This record gives sequence, C-alpha cells and structure tokens, in this order.
Amino acid sequence: MKKLVIFDLDGTLLYSLEDLHNSLNFALLHCGYAPRSLQQVNAAVGNGVGMLVRRSLPDTVSDAGFERCYEVFKAHYAAHCCEKTRPYDGIPEMLKSLRDKGVKVGVLSNKFHSAAVEVVEHYFHGLYDIVLGESEIIGRKPSPDGVFAMLDAMDVDKADTVLFGDSDVDIITARNAGIDGVAVLWGFRDKDSLLAAGARNIIQNPSEVFLFV
Repeated sequence: MKKLVIFDLDGTLLYSLEDLHNSLNFALLHCGYAPRSLQQVNAAVGNGVGMLVRRSLPDTVSDAGFERCYEVFKAHYAAHCCEKTRPYDGIPEMLKSLRDKGVKVGVLSNKFHSAAVEVVEHYFHGLYDIVLGESEIIGRKPSPDGVFAMLDAMDVDKADTVLFGDSDVDIITARNAGIDGVAVLWGFRDKDSLLAAGARNIIQNPSEVFLFV
C-alpha cells in the first residue's frame, strides 16, 4: 500500500468551475473586457489562476493590465470561492477511507497557496495531512517542487507515493517528479486529452482510487 496519496484539487476533489467562472467574469467586466463562457473557462484551467486570467484576456493586454485584472480576480475569488463549489460524489468518503487505513493525504493545487488552504479546510476538514498551492517557494505544476516538498514534509519515498489528477498538467507533474500518476475522468478533461498527454492509468470514479493505493 502507498504511504502518501497526492490529489489535485480543482477537477479532482472539487467541482469548482462555476466559482472560478464567476470571479473571472467579475474581474474581466470590472477591467473593461468581454466575459468568457463556462466552456471557455473549462478549457483554460489547469495551469493556475494567473494563467487562467492571462488566457482570458486579449493578447494585446499589457503586463500592467494583466496584473490589475489578476488582483481583482484574486480578491473576488477569496470572498466567493465556496459559493457553488462542491466535492465530487464519493470524494469525502474516499478520503476518510484512506485516512482510516493510515495513508497520508496531500492536496497539491495550482491555486495560490492561501486559497488552496482555505478551500481544502472548508470542504475537507480532518481528511488531509498537507496542502500546497502556488507560492514564491513552490512553483506551480507541472513543476515537481510541490511533490518534493510533500515527500520531505511527510518523510515518504517516491516509490510509496501516487498522484491523482484530472489534467495533462497532473500527468506531467507525476512524470517530472518520478512518481506514479493516475488520471481521473470526472474532472475537466476527457479521456482522449488524458491519453494524448501520456496517461497510462485512468479511473472513472473515486472508489477506483484504491486500485492504485
């Protein structure tokens, strides 16, 4: 059995698309730009909220314009990140089962760190051991920095660790870190996208997590 199971957050543990969509459009409209559809936001997530904002702005926007929109987004999302967000069916029960078996649970997100901590604590209090988001110290996925930080903090070897995620970013992160990776189909990417990114193991529901733990 693995000693540490690492999960991506958005699209893996939580359905958070609508809150991201609402905060993004608030920021875009506030700064004078056209809003984006839910489908456009779905296609743009995965590389952190900074990249989500960047991808949603016209190519001609200056760095200063991006920073202004990004700051508006962060402030709005911090205040509204738990309005429509919810755990996927079966996720809390699966996390509890892992903890009951003595498996350590980590959450590695490309959200900025403070938001990742707030959201995970709100929805999964008592069901995790460590949360890391993007910060000046931890580079965003697919950098393996967060995985390595978790291995050090939890005192676990690579061979005893597996990462679950819903996107190409998570697949590449596991590969970059030299740990096992498993893609999930209930999130923001379809099977073809995951296979194209090199996924070797794919599961369809949270109960299948235990096949790789």
